Amino acid sequence: MLGLGLLFGNSFDPATDLLDLTGKVIFISGANTGIGYHSAKLLARRGAKVYVGARNEAKGKAAVEALQAEGIGHGQVIYHECDISTPHQAKSSALEFLKREDRLDILGERFSKPECIMRAERLIYSVLNYIGVFVFTNTLLPLIEKTAKEPDSDVRVVIVSSKAHTMGPTPNPNIRFNNLDQFKNTYEKESIPYFARYCISKLALTTYSHALQRRLPSNVICVTLNPGLVHTSVGNHVKYARLANLALWLFAKRPEEGSFTTLFAAASPKVKAEAEKYKATFLMPVGVISNPSPHVLKHDMQEDLWATTEKYLADIGL
Repeated sequence: MLGLGLLFGNSFDPATDLLDLTGKVIFISGANTGIGYHSAKLLARRGAKVYVGARNEAKGKAAVEALQAEGIGHGQVIYHECDISTPHQAKSSALEFLKREDRLDILGERFSKPECIMRAERLIYSVLNYIGVFVFTNTLLPLIEKTAKEPDSDVRVVIVSSKAHTMGPTPNPNIRFNNLDQFKNTYEKESIPYFARYCISKLALTTYSHALQRRLPSNVICVTLNPGLVHTSVGNHVKYARLANLALWLFAKRPEEGSFTTLFAAASPKVKAEAEKYKATFLMPVGVISNPSPHVLKHDMQEDLWATTEKYLADIGL
């Protein structure tokens, strides 16, 4: 069973196994709940100023209050509106962040909640989430590059993906990202169409991270990861929600433990000490380098995805 296999990994204690982050600025999208919430809490406790990215202002500010009530030591947590569900919203959020900060040491990104059947701008919603990550990250690249120029900088981009990028229809050798067809496919002929779409979106996200690493300054590390099977609110947004939540309750890790691989990627001293080893890697819990889909490693697949995404964005005025 895949879920049980994801429950175990290297021992890891964020109280002792993370760098001192005093003076560092961190942005985490989707940080008002689940993995993102606990990542924000534990990074702030190491002294960082952490921006809690959330789509909903009330929920985002409530998360900040809850984090402060739990205790964040000498760190800070600050709400920032971050809705990446459409490219224009993602762009707007990133531009607003550029007005607020003059550095960005760690960018941690998660998809927004899954949507099974919603379509927007003729693309399936799960793929729009990938494009939102693309837009948000690329808009922040000048700030990331600026921070990387500072002496002894340690700048990282951490993208939460999933082992699902190797599942469903993704092993098909004919999958291509050289046009929008893959982004529009609803996979209605698959036994579980929603899961098929989810897998494709995660494949796009993981492939993007590898293309991004080549475009980043040589001292910036980009890591993609699978957090493992984690009991979060995602079970509320899928078919047979009660059954899904029961399975998560029985077999999944609690969200705080589920944040450990994200924390390892974001602030482990091991990643800084062995930077070349961790660049463009796919991590499994906790911090174990794993092989991604063979598609992800194809240079032409990476470049096709980048070019197709840029063309789509140009066509919609971004």
